[in-house]
Amino acid sequence: MMASSTPFSEAERYKFNTIFSNNGSTFQHNIPANPLMATGRCETWKRVKLLARGAFGTVWLETEEKGQQLRAVKRIAKTTNALHLRELLTLTKLTYPKHFVQFFGWFESEEDMYFAMEYVKHGDLSRLINKSSAPIAESDVKSISRQILDGLKVMHDNNFCHRDLKPENILVVSPSPIIVKICDFGVSKRLQEGTNFRTTVGTLGYVAPEVSDLFDNDSSVYTCAVDIWSLGCLIFALLTKETPFPATRKLISYVEGLIPFPESKLVERKASQDTIAFIINLMMPEPEARLTAHSALREPWLREELETTGKKGRTSG
Repeated sequence: MMASSTPFSEAERYKFNTIFSNNGSTFQHNIPANPLMATGRCETWKRVKLLARGAFGTVWLETEEKGQQLRAVKRIAKTTNALHLRELLTLTKLTYPKHFVQFFGWFESEEDMYFAMEYVKHGDLSRLINKSSAPIAESDVKSISRQILDGLKVMHDNNFCHRDLKPENILVVSPSPIIVKICDFGVSKRLQEGTNFRTTVGTLGYVAPEVSDLFDNDSSVYTCAVDIWSLGCLIFALLTKETPFPATRKLISYVEGLIPFPESKLVERKASQDTIAFIINLMMPEPEARLTAHSALREPWLREELETTGKKGRTSG
């Protein structure tokens, strides 16, 4: 009887057999053919500089010895409570380069695991928010929102929850026209039979109230609706340069129905009423009342953007 494949045996297909240099800054890979590459090959990569440092690891820019290829490599310690395995399994399942940062493969040392991914030189949405003196154009915000929702639709349809959606985890592939991809699946989780989403994860200002257990009930279980809430916070930040609930006290008051949604900042930035309504529908206090990725993509606010984009494409063609 043939043994059934496990999630990790699938991930093994993407593994690079690697020789490390003595100082750990050069990597020689023997890369077998895999679902992402039709033929195997040998490559040598060198570290160029540190790109980012986070709670669970570091990201390095690397260059291929023989050519001009660049890649980003995330290094994560194997002591991080199996987060490295969970992120690996997520990367090997979400191989949709249009929506997510492209995954090339992985390798490991005794202490660490390394994920090789595409390098995106324009950085993330937080850089776009911070460097822009004027508000980001609503047409660009619509395009960003639609692209993120397209990715969330794929994730949620496959029972994945990102659980840490924020500007720093959205990469800007092109600033004009604006093209973005979802990245960093370090705390993402796949809902499978016999499991629930319970762990308190996420980033202050973007985390949904049910993740922080702000509801007056006995359940600590939440759903993929937490990603929808985070997207509402992200859109709010794109338009105003701040999050809707920087203080937990105000968030609690909103969840308890004591104050309305804080739309004054959006009004100040001259956001349209359709935009405000869209954000509020993403950020309803009760998770089941929020839009889903599917229903949000059918909203007039986004359909309008898609129709405008389509007309431009037909005109230029």
